[in-house]
Amino acid sequence: MTIDVGEELKRMAKKFNISDKEVISWWRSAVRQMWGNSPFKRKIMEQHKQIVVNDNPRSKKRFPKVTKYQCNITKKLFGSNDVELDHLVSENSLKTYDDAEDFFKTIMFTSPELLQVLSKDAHKVKTYAERHGMSFEEAKIHKEFIRISKDKKLMLDIILSSGVTSSNIPKTLKAQKELLKQILFKTE
Repeated sequence: MTIDVGEELKRMAKKFNISDKEVISWWRSAVRQMWGNSPFKRKIMEQHKQIVVNDNPRSKKRFPKVTKYQCNITKKLFGSNDVELDHLVSENSLKTYDDAEDFFKTIMFTSPELLQVLSKDAHKVKTYAERHGMSFEEAKIHKEFIRISKDKKLMLDIILSSGVTSSNIPKTLKAQKELLKQILFKTE
């Protein structure tokens, strides 16, 4: 018996009178949760863990050694709450019911050599880079721009620390963001 996952999700959405957007969002979450709880993911994480000396002064007496994972991009060590397992072959987008089965297969049916441990921040940057067709370094700057531009005080502090005098700071938020972009991207 063969099941067309996309068609079944579409049928159920119609029968239960649930919007396509809600069903697709649920499917994405369900597949990711299934992967997150899988014995395959646990096995890979177990293989990548390192037991190291605890350098946290608040807990090293009680826990002299701790488990850490090395980010494959930054090469820094992180605790289990600060890493994610990344699929090297980018996950398929899940925008329509037609994508449902491929999304499931790409996430669930992988191999150890197609996975890597990344810090959560590195994973966000890598995903951004892939979605926007840019290098990791470019994406890192873009993500930093987004983070800074949400905090007006921080944005103004960075503008001032770049050598711009307070009298030369643009009046509008849009112009301030453009100046920040020029500073971060070193464009003229």
